Amino acid sequence: MQYEIKATLVGYDNYVVFNATMNYYPRKGEEIEIGSNLFVVENVTHIIKEGTHYRNYVHLKLKQIK
Repeated sequence: MQYEIKATLVGYDNYVVFNATMNYYPRKGEEIEIGSNLFVVENVTHIIKEGTHYRNYVHLKLKQIK
């Protein structure tokens, strides 16, 4: 199963850290390292859309810790 992931910074809703299609999505409390930056997942939201085209959308809220 694949997930359409959108990750934004906590407190900066419009600042997108990354968009990706992934086979796995990080859970709350897990850490993500991107380049020299380290983030922790603060919130995970699954977005269910109506219609016949089923997709798995996940919105992550990240807090930068390094």
